[in-house]
Amino acid sequence: MLFFSYLVLALASIMAALLVYRQSAPLTEKSKVAASIVAICSLLITLSAITPLVVNGRSDDSEMLRLMFSNLQLYLALPLICTIILFRGIGKDYSKAAWGRWSLVLLALFELCRRAEVGDYYSVSIAVLGSFCIAAGLIYKQTKLTALPVIASISFAGSALMFSPHIQINSSLDHLRELSTYNIVLALSLCLVSFCFSKRLDTHSK
Repeated sequence: MLFFSYLVLALASIMAALLVYRQSAPLTEKSKVAASIVAICSLLITLSAITPLVVNGRSDDSEMLRLMFSNLQLYLALPLICTIILFRGIGKDYSKAAWGRWSLVLLALFELCRRAEVGDYYSVSIAVLGSFCIAAGLIYKQTKLTALPVIASISFAGSALMFSPHIQINSSLDHLRELSTYNIVLALSLCLVSFCFSKRLDTHSK
């Protein structure tokens, strides 16, 4: 089941990267920047999902590699996707350089919290703020709110807050079952969020 869940997450994150570029007309330059970074983050999640499938040894190096990609997914790729969706939703666009600096801030915050041994609190904060960013970015200024952005927001919040093995809210599940559930729910939410996000991007036809 765990192998299958990683495979589903890898395929879904590739699909999420493709969805942001599936437009009826070329994207504007500002939207292209946001779409490209979300696509890169999605592919980083793909690498994180593939790594446990191809690096399955028990050596320290194997464990370190799996942990590195897992941390990049949780503390860089997902928070970056959330903040881009938030600012795109409220009509704020930034350059690649600005998002690059924000990426460095995210990495620095993770390292500071890890060294201060408050990583658990940081994980909860990232999950809560990320869920808020997704909901606000997908729903804000929607003239005709449909069910899909709401479902996408709820599914992302569920993956981040209810099923994440890094938060331990649902302690009744064993770790492997919890991780499998998290991967599958995250895979579903990534596709839904990317599809909804693609509808908020500007094209030259608008």
